[in-house]
Amino acid sequence: MSSIREETVKGIWWRQEAPERQLQGEITYGPASGATVDLFGHIHADLNQRSLSQRFTLQGITFQGKKVTLFDALITSSQFNMLGSTWCTVASSSGIVGGHYAQPADVRFRNVRVWLDGLRDWTWTSGIDFRHETEPTRALITYKVPYTVHLGKISDLVTTLEFSGSTSPGAGKLSIQEDCALVLEANALTPYEKFADAFHPFQHFLSFALQCPALALHVIGHIDQPREVIQGQQIFEDFLVIRQLSRTDFSSKTLLPHDMLFTLKELGESAENSIGKFFSNYDRLKPALDLYMSTLYHPDQLLRLRFLTLAQCLEAYHRVSMPGKYMGDEQYSKGLKQLLWDSIPSEIDAPFRAALKNKLKYLNEYSLRKRIEILASKHTEIIGKLLGSADEFAESVSELRNKLTHPEPSSDALGKTEWKELWRLSEKLALLMETCFLDEFGFCRDRIRDIARTRSERARRVHFGVL
Repeated sequence: MSSIREETVKGIWWRQEAPERQLQGEITYGPASGATVDLFGHIHADLNQRSLSQRFTLQGITFQGKKVTLFDALITSSQFNMLGSTWCTVASSSGIVGGHYAQPADVRFRNVRVWLDGLRDWTWTSGIDFRHETEPTRALITYKVPYTVHLGKISDLVTTLEFSGSTSPGAGKLSIQEDCALVLEANALTPYEKFADAFHPFQHFLSFALQCPALALHVIGHIDQPREVIQGQQIFEDFLVIRQLSRTDFSSKTLLPHDMLFTLKELGESAENSIGKFFSNYDRLKPALDLYMSTLYHPDQLLRLRFLTLAQCLEAYHRVSMPGKYMGDEQYSKGLKQLLWDSIPSEIDAPFRAALKNKLKYLNEYSLRKRIEILASKHTEIIGKLLGSADEFAESVSELRNKLTHPEPSSDALGKTEWKELWRLSEKLALLMETCFLDEFGFCRDRIRDIARTRSERARRVHFGVL
C-alpha cells in the first residue's frame, strides 16, 4: 500500500485573496489526515471576530519547492504575545500538494491513481515466485510485476488495476513489497470531481467483496504535461490530494480469500462484466447500497440501529428492483382511494383528516412484510435453509420493526426485545441483502450458493448462531 505517513516541512504561506501578506510557517499533512499549518505571525492583518471565523483558501510554497493549496481553511488557534508577536494555526481537510488553485472546481487531471485499503489483497495476484531446492540447498525467489488488469470504462474513464513492487535488500535479509492501484484515465484534462465520482462507487464494490471498509488512503493525480524529460522519458509531477478520513486506525492485516466474498482472480474474465453491471446499476441501487455499507463501515453500531437500517435497506432495494404495488396508481386513485376518502366522516378534525389523506396516498403499496417475503422467496433455493420459511421470516422482521419504531406508551417492547433475536434477524437480513447484490452483479445461482456455503461470514453466523 502506498505510504500514508504524514510529512512536515517549512514554507511561505498566504491567503489566496491576499498574496501580498506572506508568512513563514510549517505544514504537517498526509494523504488521509488533512493538514495543519503553524504560522509565525497572523494570516489576517485586521484581527477581529469576523475575520477569525472566516474560511479561506491558503496557498504556499514549501522550501522543497512544492506548491500547496489548502481549501476551506480555518484558523483553529491564535496566540498574541504582550510584546507584540503573534502566531496562529490553520487547519484544512482538503487540498492539493503540487499546484495553486483558487477553488476545488479548478483542479483538473489527466489521470488519477487511488490506493485503496485491501485492494491488493482482493486481487489475489502476485508476481513473486518462490522455489526451494535441496541439491544444492537454496531458495530461488524471482519477481515480475503482474500484468495490468483492464476493467473497461467507468463514466468514460478508462479503468485499470496497475501493480507495482519494490525490493529492499539488506545485510542478511531481503524483502519484496507488492502494491496495486486503481487507475482512472481521461482523454483530456478532466475535473477531479469526475474521478472522485468514479472511484467512490468502486470503493462500495470493493468493500462489498471484502466485507469491510475499503478506504481510499492515497490519491495521486497527474496533468497532461510532463515536468521534465530525461533521456526521452517523460517525468510527470505527482499531485497529492489531501483528504481527511474519519478513521485513522487502518488495518495492516492481510486478507485471505476466505475472508472475502470473492476475489478478482476468482472473477477471471467476468471481472469487467461484473464491475460493469455494478456501475450500470449503481444509481438505481445507491439508496440500498448506502444503507448496507453503513453496517460494514460501522460494525459496532447499536444493534437496534443495525436491525432497522437493514430492514430499511431491504425495503429500499425492493422498491427499485421489483413491482411493489397491489394496484396501479391510476386505478387506485380513481377507484378504491376515492371510495375510502368518501367514507371518512366530515366531522373528523382537520389535522386527523390530513393524516388520513396522507396515509391513503401509499395504501396500494406493498408493506415491508410483503417485500421481504418476496425477496426471501426469490432466493429460497440458495439461502432458504438459513432464513427459514419466507413468510415467517418476513412476519418476524415486520413485527419487530413495528415494535421498535412505534412502541406503545404502556408497553415495554424495547426492554423485552431479546438481543439475540435482534442479532439473529439482523444477520439474516444482511445475508438476504448480500444475496440480492450478488444476483444484481451477475453472479450465477451456483456461484452465489457456493459463496453462501464457503465464504459468507453472515451465513456462517446464522448457521452456527455465534457472534
